[in-house]
Amino acid sequence: MKKTKLPPSLLALLVAPAFLALVSPASLMAQSQTETKIRLMADALRARDSGDLATSKKDLEELQALAPNDATVQRLLSNVNASIAAQASGTAVTQAPAAPVSADQPVEVSFPKPTKPAPVLTPEEAAAAKADALAKQEDARIKSLIATAKAKRSEARRLAKDERFDDAVATLDAASHTLPANPATKDTLADLQAERNALLLEKAQYLLKQGDTAGARTALDAYAQASSNSKKTDRVAKQIDQTELNPPLQPIEKVDPQFIAR
Repeated sequence: MKKTKLPPSLLALLVAPAFLALVSPASLMAQSQTETKIRLMADALRARDSGDLATSKKDLEELQALAPNDATVQRLLSNVNASIAAQASGTAVTQAPAAPVSADQPVEVSFPKPTKPAPVLTPEEAAAAKADALAKQEDARIKSLIATAKAKRSEARRLAKDERFDDAVATLDAASHTLPANPATKDTLADLQAERNALLLEKAQYLLKQGDTAGARTALDAYAQASSNSKKTDRVAKQIDQTELNPPLQPIEKVDPQFIAR
């Protein structure tokens, strides 16, 4: 059989389609995108160096759309925008030296990781989540109120040391009214009430020492109504009775301010 030899040019035309078929479309697309980035970078740098900032800005913005996370592109675009703003305002801008970028070197591109979609909750789960959030808010509010009440208790003790018993009792009453009655505030409310009772008894004893038996008895009655400690009430009541039966000698200037003058 006689063999027919094909010319080399015809063989090339026949082989080229088969070779191109082996190249994946993704590879061709990647190569085309890389070439576009290189061209845009080169054009942007040339335009910037020649003073055509508008063209440089346009090329860099197109490049940023292709590589949104590239730090080099972002820095170059920021510098160009600053130069454009400086020209518009007539001021000079000192740009930080940018890292050298080669026009024939592809720009590194990093794509953000896909974020996981928020889980879809059932109505029961959504209601439970809302209730949990409200519970946490209420817990934080109660803790804040308790801390304030403890500070008011310390303030009441300072007032009592200055013999301002009525102001001290009023401070404790105000602190108690700010707290809701629940298991979380039970101990704090009990401490405030115990402090109040102690101040009433202390007031009664103080007034008794001053010879004010009527004021001492009034303070003791308030203490007896709020406290269940009858022993302390009886002991102070006896002291008041004894003082009323045998009052201590008072300074003459207190009994009769005009006595010394007369």
